[in-house]
Amino acid sequence: MQRIWNLLCSLKLAIVLASLATLSIMLGSLWMPGNMQLFGLLDTMPLGSWFSGPGAEQVGLSWWVYFASACIVAFGINTLCCFSDWLLHIKARWRKSGEYLLHLGFCLVLVAYIWGAFDGARALEMELAIGDTRALPERPGFYLRLDDFNPQIDPSGRPLDFRQQLSLYRGDTLLTTQQVRLNHPLTWHDIVIIPSSYRPEVNGFRFVTSQQETLTWKSNSHLQLGKGLELQTLDFYPHVTRLPNGRVIPRGQQLGNPAFLLQLVEQGQPVWRGWYLLREELPERLQAAGLRVRPLSPLTTPLSLLNVNLDPGAPLAAAGGILMAIGICLALLSYYGKRRRGEHPEVA
Repeated sequence: MQRIWNLLCSLKLAIVLASLATLSIMLGSLWMPGNMQLFGLLDTMPLGSWFSGPGAEQVGLSWWVYFASACIVAFGINTLCCFSDWLLHIKARWRKSGEYLLHLGFCLVLVAYIWGAFDGARALEMELAIGDTRALPERPGFYLRLDDFNPQIDPSGRPLDFRQQLSLYRGDTLLTTQQVRLNHPLTWHDIVIIPSSYRPEVNGFRFVTSQQETLTWKSNSHLQLGKGLELQTLDFYPHVTRLPNGRVIPRGQQLGNPAFLLQLVEQGQPVWRGWYLLREELPERLQAAGLRVRPLSPLTTPLSLLNVNLDPGAPLAAAGGILMAIGICLALLSYYGKRRRGEHPEVA
């Protein structure tokens, strides 16, 4: 039993495991560029889901990920055994507290990663317009609100940054409000929200009248036509199809064949209701009411595209990182203290 324990605490075993993990990752990197349809999924799902899904379906290509992971887990067990052995002899080895806090910190970070790999989530997509509040995926009771959004676009149309203000709620309670941009996500406990892109959403149209006045129409807009007539825009769709029977069917959010569902009201009572497809002429009933308009340009609002990552091991990983930082400081103090006492040779 003592021989097995000595092996588990062995520095030689640690070197062998670390070397095997490094070599397998180096070999695996040769497969990755030509097989991004498989390895690219590592960025879109937790490692545990990848292990049981895409990775398991192509073991001939993914074997090295399993092997390297096994080596790293074994290395973590070796590190934990080494730390435990130090605890058993702490009275004689207390001067090496810094080095062994590094051991413990590494173990906590590894456990946190494994926890997140099997119980977390990655790249859950959300779309928000300014003022929108929506429920977080896979986090019941949590809501995200987009307070402000200012995408930075260069003259060629290439996005440079996605500056925005996000507020996270649990029920009606505000948890945090943070300024978010590329490489600066919103973080709260195990929730990480990363801006990924943006999309302009068409939500209406500008028109010019026969008197050269500009009108803006959106859903729920109202236009007074005189003589007690009011035109109401009940809804707007960026792309529709009109069937041979006259029925209009929405087709998506990309601008294609835009249309308004309109209603004409006289003295508070609806007298006409119908579709106005902007690629067609204005309906005769509206022309008879004296309306003369021509479409000018779409009205757009930027939609923020966000990736939501859920990592339940994040607090544990933070604790591990703090322990490692303390361990490094103690190890440095111990080293220079011993050197002042002549217990270490001078470094050339």
